[in-house]
Amino acid sequence: MAGLVPLLEIEDLRTHFFTRDGIVRAVDGVSFAVMPGETLALVGESGCGKSVTSLSVLRLIASPPGRIVDGRIRFLGQDLLQLPERKMRAIRGNEISMIFQEPMTSLNPVLSIGRQISETLTLHRAMSQRDAEQRAVEMLRLVGIPEPAQRMRQYPHEFSGGMRQRVMIAMALACDPKLLIADEPTTALDVTVQAQILNLMRQLKAKTGTAIILITHSLGLVAEMAQRVVVMYGGRKVEEAPVTALFQRPRHPYTRALLRSVPRLGSSLTDRAPARLAEIPGVVPSLKETIEGCIFAPRCAHALERCRQSYPPLEEKTAGHWVACWEADRLAELPA
Repeated sequence: MAGLVPLLEIEDLRTHFFTRDGIVRAVDGVSFAVMPGETLALVGESGCGKSVTSLSVLRLIASPPGRIVDGRIRFLGQDLLQLPERKMRAIRGNEISMIFQEPMTSLNPVLSIGRQISETLTLHRAMSQRDAEQRAVEMLRLVGIPEPAQRMRQYPHEFSGGMRQRVMIAMALACDPKLLIADEPTTALDVTVQAQILNLMRQLKAKTGTAIILITHSLGLVAEMAQRVVVMYGGRKVEEAPVTALFQRPRHPYTRALLRSVPRLGSSLTDRAPARLAEIPGVVPSLKETIEGCIFAPRCAHALERCRQSYPPLEEKTAGHWVACWEADRLAELPA
């Protein structure tokens, strides 16, 4: 990656929601970059800010109550937060596409599948209706939907969950975007369909060179798909590293806890007294409260007094491995 210019740069992004109960700091100072052609994974518990970060990139935060209050989002050198809405519409679905978590709620139930894909092409590529429909058939065939010319005329409710997800991928890739944001692309799918979707994404990435931001809870999925990982907690980035370095030598206690909580096949089948699956004690803190120290300290077994008094700076410990933890050096020496 050395010498490459980032495709996407996010700097000190802050997205807050202004509610009657107070200000929810859903994303609070997040920074990272995505290089051309790479897959970057965003991981963390529900509510840590992953999806809000991705929606902020496309400026799809509902306002009110949400608002991007600070930061910069540079795509191909231009700050997306400074563009007029007309230019953002030209980027969404064209240069940056997104696969949303639940395809049934993302697809329009009263429009045929073919029309939904072809409308994207007529809008962004100024294709004729006939050419757009031909391209839609081609995309459905590319994502493995049988008899695509016939399925074009069907509606979302006539497709299974896996097929709808394939339609979402076809729609997202129809305009050959430079960046694809995949928000939990295999949620609620059975394991066989998950494997098919992941294999499809790998094939399409190899063919088109599209960079991917993969938002997921699954560390197994991260190990299989990503080159780099950003770990988020409480609206902040707590660790960033290449995949191998993160799995072999995690430096943040939250990352270590996530890795320990992954079930391992066969680990309890041969034991007479199987070990209890590791869990992270406590709950995710309210993002409406101002926390002076490390936001993970109340749940951390390694927390010291200074962890509760001041937030640790984000430091690069080794090449490309960033962590925000006062005890990062000591934790790096412990078994993963």
